[in-house]
Amino acid sequence: MASFFPEQYGGHEWGYTMLTIAMEEIAKELPAIAIHVQLQCVAGDELRKYGTEKQKQDWLVPLIRGTTCSVSPLQNRRRDPTQNN
Repeated sequence: MASFFPEQYGGHEWGYTMLTIAMEEIAKELPAIAIHVQLQCVAGDELRKYGTEKQKQDWLVPLIRGTTCSVSPLQNRRRDPTQNN
């Protein structure tokens, strides 16, 4: 995951192309792990773009190092198939 992020936070700054290649290679053998890594990148990218410097140091650096992980709130709402909602 560090390949995607700026060097100043512990990444390699290889960009989206290398991230895509890495995800594809991981997904060939371990698709569930590739999804997990991709979700970490999504959360980290939001911190990189919109976080304060303190938030980046507190959350992005450990995320890149692998000493913490992020979560994504996903909602699986139960739907009543008899209603149009």
